[in-house]
Amino acid sequence: MLVNKNSVIAVLYHIFYEDSYEVVCKELQPLQKYSPVLLFNICTDTPGRKNMAKQLKQTFPGCFVIFTSNRGKDIGAKLALFQLLLQLEMNTDYILLLHDKKSLQALKDITWKNDLLKIILPGNIETILQCFQQNKNCGLIAAKKYIITEPIENNQFTGMNGTLLERLLVSYDIKPASFEFVGGATTRWK
Repeated sequence: MLVNKNSVIAVLYHIFYEDSYEVVCKELQPLQKYSPVLLFNICTDTPGRKNMAKQLKQTFPGCFVIFTSNRGKDIGAKLALFQLLLQLEMNTDYILLLHDKKSLQALKDITWKNDLLKIILPGNIETILQCFQQNKNCGLIAAKKYIITEPIENNQFTGMNGTLLERLLVSYDIKPASFEFVGGATTRWK
């Protein structure tokens, strides 16, 4: 195993759908040998959320479960999980963002979800950890076919979030080397 015994892996998992419990447990099985710290967010609109939280705590002793409204959608939930991680003052070596995402609009939503989760398959986890250890500039790993570049023409964003992105770049003095992002992300930050 490439993760040394002192490495801490935090899994931040956002749950929206009421039928997700078994899927979540199955998806997390390959990671259990790494003894990850598990942080779950369940949407307050999710029917049976309290029972799901109880089941998660029984299945994953020591996990943390919070509830947030659907305000901010997926991003709001992930930010709440990051806030919890910061409040816990845990030094993590790897952070993995997961979601019980279903795309009700996509014709191939099962394929899409499976593609995004390939990075946590047992054969891929070690390869990914090796990439991080061998390349200190590596900060994010995701399924390649979901890496998207924000559209830009004449140094202006042309996508629907262009105005907001311009404002954020200026406000926070951000000068990224690339405008790539992961659509439907499963990610790691250092």
